Amino acid sequence: MNDFSFSEVTENDLSMIQKIYNYYVENTTVTFDLKPVSIEQIKAIITFSDPKYKAFAIRNQQSSVLIGYGYISPFHKRKAYEITAEITLYLDKSFHKKGIGQKTLLFLEQYAKGQGIRSIIALISAENLASIHLFEKCKYEKCAHLREVGFKFNRYLDVVYYQKKL
Repeated sequence: MNDFSFSEVTENDLSMIQKIYNYYVENTTVTFDLKPVSIEQIKAIITFSDPKYKAFAIRNQQSSVLIGYGYISPFHKRKAYEITAEITLYLDKSFHKKGIGQKTLLFLEQYAKGQGIRSIIALISAENLASIHLFEKCKYEKCAHLREVGFKFNRYLDVVYYQKKL
């Protein structure tokens, strides 16, 4: 699927972002949130005013409907880490396996590189095999495995870190 585009997230996008994200909260171990999040909580995650870290909406070009979002955020607050960012991507469940994830990662990487980011880190639930496959396909390398650091749906969950040097 090539008929999608990227634009900076605006406040008008937040309700659709909330809908996409809350699907994963309620139905998967992709995120470790246990209860659906509010628009205010989404606002706390999505950066609007930072010139370096941005969130981007992924839109169907024909209908302009938001079908996903991705963003670059600080990896850590300490100044020395400013060359490293965390990357996050969520797609509406109807748009998996269409090549959108790979193109979104490449878009976010180019954006990050332009901001002076040298290294990107993805934190992924170890059960999220689709994301692990996507990041590996995009040349990210597994650099850490944290065992039983989350608890959701009555089971302990691992987190894996994947890294790519830009």
